[in-house]
Amino acid sequence: MVELVIPEYLLNRNPPILGLDKSIASDPAILSELPPMVEQQAILKDLFSCLIGGDGVYIKSDENGNYSIKCIARDSITNFVNKLIPACNDFYLIQNYAENHLLFKNGRVVHALCAALRSFLFDYVQQIASLEVHPQITLPLIIAELQMPIEILHIISTFVKEIIQNSMKGTPVSSLVYQTLSKYRGYPHVRETLAFLFNESIQPVLRFVEKWVFAGEVDDPDDEFFIQANSKTKRLNTIPDNFWDDRFSIVYDRVPSYLSMSVINRIFAAGKAKSVLCDCGKDKGEIQKSLTLKDIQIEAPMTKICKESSASLIKFFIHEQELNKCLKAIKTVFLCQRGDWLAGFFRIANSTLRRPKDQILPQDFDPHISAIVDKDIRRFIRASIEEEQLSLALQRIHTMGAISKAAMKNRITSSRSFWEYFTFKLNIPAPLNLVITQAAQDKYSLLYRHFLIWKRLERKFCREWKLPHYLRQISAARHAMHVFITAYRNYMSTIVVHPAWENFERRAQEVDDLDQLVFAHENMLQQIMKGCFILNNRISKRTNYIITLCWHFAKELKKWNKSVSNKVTDETEKKNLARPLLQYYARFKKDVGELISELKIQSENEVDPCYTDFILSLTLTNNFINNE
Repeated sequence: MVELVIPEYLLNRNPPILGLDKSIASDPAILSELPPMVEQQAILKDLFSCLIGGDGVYIKSDENGNYSIKCIARDSITNFVNKLIPACNDFYLIQNYAENHLLFKNGRVVHALCAALRSFLFDYVQQIASLEVHPQITLPLIIAELQMPIEILHIISTFVKEIIQNSMKGTPVSSLVYQTLSKYRGYPHVRETLAFLFNESIQPVLRFVEKWVFAGEVDDPDDEFFIQANSKTKRLNTIPDNFWDDRFSIVYDRVPSYLSMSVINRIFAAGKAKSVLCDCGKDKGEIQKSLTLKDIQIEAPMTKICKESSASLIKFFIHEQELNKCLKAIKTVFLCQRGDWLAGFFRIANSTLRRPKDQILPQDFDPHISAIVDKDIRRFIRASIEEEQLSLALQRIHTMGAISKAAMKNRITSSRSFWEYFTFKLNIPAPLNLVITQAAQDKYSLLYRHFLIWKRLERKFCREWKLPHYLRQISAARHAMHVFITAYRNYMSTIVVHPAWENFERRAQEVDDLDQLVFAHENMLQQIMKGCFILNNRISKRTNYIITLCWHFAKELKKWNKSVSNKVTDETEKKNLARPLLQYYARFKKDVGELISELKIQSENEVDPCYTDFILSLTLTNNFINNE
């Protein structure tokens, strides 16, 4: 039986070249031995194929897409080919990028750029085809005719390489095209092509901006553009305190180089305002018009769109969400701009606050609020019983931590009254808390407690005025303390609160967008807290200690009056009994003097008139310093 023998070339799947020796087949072809015209025609045929991304017989590309001549030709032919090979490489690179990145998974900007590149390459291929059928085509003629297209190919391939190396997508891609266009703006033949590529690549950016400024929607599934949504929720009844600042943000790494930051901020503000309106159902989010590059590059069109959106949002807050009534509640209740209201509340709520603390509920104050608060602002106010006194709350804020047990043990409490724990809180519905945030609401509660304790202290000293005083020193001490308390309350009301609020109301009428309104409100609140010495740790501690001394002085004064209001106690015994009172007063004078010194130092450091204004209001009286 004959054994079947399988040839080796069938096993290794490498068939031999029939009719040629293997060593001969691997040698490069020698075209220089052919007639010049035959040689040129052979090279031309290969070049027309390679210039549009194909391979020839004598000019071929490797696996990286780099072309080279694979034959021996005359030097003149080789020189011409070497001048055209970079164009072949550039075309291959651009075509490969345009074909492989055309899918939407690479982003809309890259997709638009690839579509534009394909259009450009199509025109280029048509130009090559027209040269190929030219009856008298030569290598020098090809170089002459393709000089400008080859130059454009090289410029495009340069930024395409950068896109590939940096894995760029989104607005950075259009920014790179724009930068290249700016670089060659003085070359008309290059500018036209680059302008076409740029205009096509920014179309997704324009559509994104349209959807953002007209519908308040971040349509960016591939993270391409310069605004991002940090939260996907649209339930405005659960807005967090940082909603307006943190729900949307500008991605500065993706800010286009062809847009100024002023325009970016306008676009950002317009979209945020429209987002709130759409989420509240006050805007349908329809695209009003198609934007062009001119609309987003020039500030005026975007300023107009931003003002319209912001004006609609502010109008919605004022008229439908009753922002004006909310501000009225703040001014009336929390900033105590109506003294008759506070006096009335003292009178009717006193009986409730005489009960044990565990038997007092916030809703117990609802009838009191209804009795003296205007109907249109009641819904913004609610009562609350805090867990700690104001001095401890302020100390906790300044130290940003728990107070040590030693400090708790050594502190002097102002009184045992439950007024020390009572406060009002703002009841701000969504979306008004975009303007009056939770942080601002907490600050207003602190301010109210601050005003309340000074008002109660003043009322207490007013009642002490009616009591008989049997020693001139006691009368002078009480008078000096009373003058200090009244001067401080008048200072807070007339020099701090009223001017700051008036400036805020005037500024609120001038603002163009919600960011400016929020900033004006926060600035006003900051000025009031600073003017009332709440923000400065040292001065705040000093004033709280002075309050404590005044409370204890008033308490001891009442006991002293009760002890000496008889005919038995002689003058010497009265003076002995008055010794604790005079000690409180001495400490009071010392602390007031130190307070004035600290205010002077602070006013020099910060160059702020609020400190000097209070010093002036005190030094005009001289009662708390000179009376003995």
